[in-house]
Amino acid sequence: MNLEREFRLHELAGIIDLLPKAGRILEIGAGAGWQSEALVSAGYRVTAIDLPQTAYRSVQCGSIVQYDGTRMPFGEGHFDCLFSSNVLEHVA
Repeated sequence: MNLEREFRLHELAGIIDLLPKAGRILEIGAGAGWQSEALVSAGYRVTAIDLPQTAYRSVQCGSIVQYDGTRMPFGEGHFDCLFSSNVLEHVA
């Protein structure tokens, strides 16, 4: 298993109990999609979004919606929870 993937899954394991059970989750900055895929396997309904120019584009798994980084393509109240990991350091 790739070390970065292992780290992301370990990180998710540390917070998954804090998420609403069977909730609708928006993952912002999905990267490769490893955490979204794990959340789906755990029974969550996940929508993952990332920029089209992500460095992970060639290795992405699952369905990741591209967005422009400024406007969320979803209406208010569409999700029960927002999840984002290792994204803020990339925001100008």
